[in-house]
This record gives sequence, structure tokens and C-alpha cells, in this order.
Amino acid sequence: DRNGNGRRDAGETGMPEVSVSDGQRVSRTDEDGSFRFEFAITTDRHHRFVTATRPNGFKPTTSYYGRIPFDENTKEYEFKFGFVRDAASAKPDFWFMAASDSQFTTIEQMIPTAKDYAQLTSAPGDPAFMVTAGDLTMNGTMFEWDMYDYIRRSSKIPVYEGFGGHDGNFLKPRSTANFEERIGPPYYSWNYGGVHFMQIISETGYLPTAAQRRQYAWIQADLESLKPGTPVIAISHYPLDADWFDRRRKQNINVICQIGAHWHAVQAGSRHGVPVLI
Repeated sequence: DRNGNGRRDAGETGMPEVSVSDGQRVSRTDEDGSFRFEFAITTDRHHRFVTATRPNGFKPTTSYYGRIPFDENTKEYEFKFGFVRDAASAKPDFWFMAASDSQFTTIEQMIPTAKDYAQLTSAPGDPAFMVTAGDLTMNGTMFEWDMYDYIRRSSKIPVYEGFGGHDGNFLKPRSTANFEERIGPPYYSWNYGGVHFMQIISETGYLPTAAQRRQYAWIQADLESLKPGTPVIAISHYPLDADWFDRRRKQNINVICQIGAHWHAVQAGSRHGVPVLI
């Protein structure tokens, strides 16, 4: 998207070798930028997504995902993802912010949180983006997501949201469905400055069984799609267990950090020398 207008204009060619996913498999776009997935939609109250992983040296000019609602009968969808060159995301020297557990329920709590977002993301030194590690709301009601829309609009930088259990506690059975409807995919990846970032759901009980299997397959496929040695940072609400890190080591995946949340405290630990920051 050379002019960054969010549309594919005449002369704007497709981008090859961009990672795209159906939430289970990961593929690369063809020479003309095209891709295709075919899969069955189950009756679970769980939206499906097709996502495009932001490449290094580019930034999105459209949404990075397309949503496929669980309650639609449409059988064919077309999604067009736009990217424009971005010098900042090509540089290996960058920094970003992490936040979590805002857990607000009222407007009186929401307003200072929005002010915090505005102030913190205006920090000097040009932070690249913010990641959130879940529990953005107290219960995940639509009213709370209405308030969170106000909060996220207060940010001066892009925000890559993650899911926490509080964000699905309102639903019965508890679910990621409201998060998916209001925020987007609950797990996905992007690249910046040569680093590969992953948002992962650690509270898998909020996913239907089939969706749990899809996320597991996606994690494997997403990591296998990387060039050897690519630095990886994983974000999840609960810190990932030691077994997750053991599997990555056996796969020779270069995990350099994990960002967690949940404990409402600032902590630092490690798994086999890999920093785990809360």
C-alpha cells in the first residue's frame, strides 16, 4: 500500500512471502500476494480469524485480521491486508511498553486508566508499541468493552491486546467470544525490528476444545515458519510453564523473553535463563 490509504490502488502489487494464518495453519503469500484457506466452521460460539503477520520494515494500513463470525452462513470471504514501508520497524534498536490487569468496571475507574494510557504512551524516546497481557476488563461485558474502546483510543501508539480470564468471565460458559467480537483474534503474531512477537492464550479453558487444539497447532506452525535464530518474545496472561520453554529449546527456537501478568505485581524470573517479566 505505497500511498498508505488503506486501499489497493492501480500499480500496487501484492506482497509475496508474508505469513498468513487461519488460526491453525500458517502459510506464505504467493508471488502476487494471494493466499487461500479452506476449513469448516463448528457450532462453537467462537469466531474464526484470518490474520496477516506484520513483516519487519512495514506497518499495517488496514486491520491485520479478518473475522469470520460463528453465526453466519456465508461460505466465502475475501480479506485484503495492506502494509506500507516503515523505517522504524526495520531497525533492531527499539523499545516497547507492557501493561495488564486494568480490571475496571465503572466509568470512574475507566477515566483515569484512559489518562494513564495517554500519558504513558506519550513517553519520550518514541516507544514502538504497547502490549497488554490480559484482564483488560473485570468481567468482559459489552459495557466494559465500550469503555475500553475509549481507553485504547487514548493511546498514542499501537496496542497489541492479549486475553485474560477476566475478559471472559461474564459469559456462560466462560469464553473469549466477547473479546473476539470487540478486540479481535485472541492469539496472533507480528514482527518488529527483527523480533517475532506472539500473543498466546494461557487460560485455555476459555477456548472450546476444538479451539484449544487450533491454538496448539498454530503455535507450532507459527514458530516453524520462522527463520532459524529469529528472536521470539511470547506474551500471555499467566506466565507459561517450564514445559513450554523445554519444548521450544528442543525445537531450537530462540525465545529471548516472556511477558506475563496476573499477579498484580512487578516481578522478574527466568526459565532456563530466559527472562520472564510480569
